[in-house]
Amino acid sequence: RYYVFEHYRGSSYVIPTDDPDLEPYHKWFEHVLSLDCVQRTLPDKGEYLEHIGKYADSSARSKVANAVRRGVAAHELDDEKDEY
Repeated sequence: RYYVFEHYRGSSYVIPTDDPDLEPYHKWFEHVLSLDCVQRTLPDKGEYLEHIGKYADSSARSKVANAVRRGVAAHELDDEKDEY
């Protein structure tokens, strides 16, 4: 799901493909993505980008989203005090 970083944060978050030191990583990554057992678990990119967009633009309203905005773990939020 690295494509999420590029989509919402820009091209500086792309993992370079022209770095020889990263060639083993890219070979491994391509192999893993080619596996049927992995393919079956991957979400549709467009739908996933739309879903995760709520977190990228801080419009998500959930206990986890509130915790991320506050920089704490969700279990640290007090449900009686914190709105979500």
